[in-house]
Amino acid sequence: MRSIPFSVILSIFIQFSAFPLKSWGRPMVGPCFERGKLIWGKRRFVSHYVSSPTRRNFYPFETKGGPLEIRGGSSPRVTDVQQEELSLSNVTISSATSNVSSIQNLTFHVSKHGDGSESDPDGLPRRFLETHKGDRMKALHAFNQTSHWRMQNNVDTILSRPHTKFDVCRQIFPAYIPGRDINGNIILIQRLGMVSIDLAEKYNITFEEVLMHYVYIVEYVWNILNPDPQGLMTSVLDLDGLSFNLFSNKVTREFGFEFVKMMSNHYPARSYKTLIINAPTWFNAMYRAVKGFLRESTRKKIEVLRKGPEQDQKLIEVLGVDSVPLELLSQTETSNQIRTEIEAETKSLVPKAGPNSSIELELRQFCSIIMEKHNLSMSVYA
Repeated sequence: MRSIPFSVILSIFIQFSAFPLKSWGRPMVGPCFERGKLIWGKRRFVSHYVSSPTRRNFYPFETKGGPLEIRGGSSPRVTDVQQEELSLSNVTISSATSNVSSIQNLTFHVSKHGDGSESDPDGLPRRFLETHKGDRMKALHAFNQTSHWRMQNNVDTILSRPHTKFDVCRQIFPAYIPGRDINGNIILIQRLGMVSIDLAEKYNITFEEVLMHYVYIVEYVWNILNPDPQGLMTSVLDLDGLSFNLFSNKVTREFGFEFVKMMSNHYPARSYKTLIINAPTWFNAMYRAVKGFLRESTRKKIEVLRKGPEQDQKLIEVLGVDSVPLELLSQTETSNQIRTEIEAETKSLVPKAGPNSSIELELRQFCSIIMEKHNLSMSVYA
């Protein structure tokens, strides 16, 4: 039986959940296409820092005159959008981040030294061949698609451009790095059940801006935080709050589809393990139905878990006590005891693993330094 990539399976979940269910009680600003780009609706916020949406290629983090133009502005400040203010006063910034002001070249390509492309006759990074099981034609096609995607979206220089909407995008799609797992791999938490369409509508943040915010995080991980071309990531997909009704919403569905497709196509062979936590019953039923179609190597990397002590133990086992976010642990008696023990063991850590981990503060500091270099500040939304 032919195996099917996990990204395809998840995309099928997304596409086949489009049943006519009860609406949220008010007309939504639905997705539409503008010059080939899917956006939340006709209304979209464009500050004077951002290129016009009518341009052929829209780069969410580009300054008006291009990525290198310097404009007047004040120093960075933290947005007040439902966010606890991030204090950097007690955080030791890593050398990679603290020295960014002296780095002249923040351009990173799909191929890099040590990824196998130097010795490959077609210049293919090894991970593309691994993903396609040595099928050179398929790997070359995938590599060319990724190269085109990076060029079309100006991904190579995304870290060099000021990301003035970092704070609000972080609130719309809560994704953060709490630390490293027990094997030293970067952990990325993605709270898919907390994606806020309402907040995106309120501040006219586009579909593409949220996706490119995620790309910004991933590019930071693989080029600044862990530039090892063979580096792997442990992903935690938190489905808490993801009802079938929300999952069947067209905007959420399109976002999920584009998100899965983008990460699968353009960042292949980067997964060490994927924990799908707080999975609702309907998701478990779907997953069991298609699990047999997944590649064996993919099945071994994925665990679907339900809220409770067993899930908590697995999170601690895979992520480690120092890196498991306490907000992901359940409220059972056993889990509360585990939480107390973790808090006691990590009380000396400032800050603790979670949305405001030391790595997250370093990432935001990196973002602030880039904005300072362009004399720009963080966008503030009232």
